Amino acid sequence: MKMIRTLVSAISIVAILNLGAVAGLGAWLMTGDRLDARRVREVRGLFSETVTDRDARLEEEAAAAAEPEEPELMVRPVNFEESLELVGQGAEIIELRRRELEKQIAQLRASLARDRAILEAERDEFQTRKDAFESMLARLREIEGDVQFKKSLSLLEGVKADQAKSAVMALLAAGKREQVVSYLNAMDERKRTKLFGEFISDGEEALAAELLEDLRTRGVEPPGPEENSP
Repeated sequence: MKMIRTLVSAISIVAILNLGAVAGLGAWLMTGDRLDARRVREVRGLFSETVTDRDARLEEEAAAAAEPEEPELMVRPVNFEESLELVGQGAEIIELRRRELEKQIAQLRASLARDRAILEAERDEFQTRKDAFESMLARLREIEGDVQFKKSLSLLEGVKADQAKSAVMALLAAGKREQVVSYLNAMDERKRTKLFGEFISDGEEALAAELLEDLRTRGVEPPGPEENSP
């Protein structure tokens, strides 16, 4: 019985000492500005959370911190005067663009007018040349289809080359160049070669060259506007 009382006394002394230590620790914390009501609540909340809940919370916080934050758009309110100024600037830009567009349209119209004038001039020139060509063909058909032309050609081919040249020179002097070219075109090739030989032997190579060119271009249709353009 005495032993039990001794054990109880010892336990009581230990309990008193522990309470004293706790009280001393609390006093030290309070006097050292290390403990207040807020920190007591924090400590209580710390121990009220389980270890599993703490780990889950820390993982969620880490994942949220890893996500990039979207920048907040700073929208500054615009007053009435600034609104009017912005509207005026927009109207000015629209007016400048309208003027530039009108300028471009005017340039395009002027370019089209120039191209149209050039095309019409080329068409008029072509029509003039075409009319002259058709007139020349009509004259050639009239000359070469005439019975007298065939008789004259036969006589021209029947004489010597020097005599044929004299007849050709007389026709040229009379202004009948087309008729001369018609004779050369219809003449027998050997007779024509001898006739040109007479021109060359008499030192009239330039006239012979002109007649050859007239013979080459005889009956050739003039080029159209597309062929004549560079």
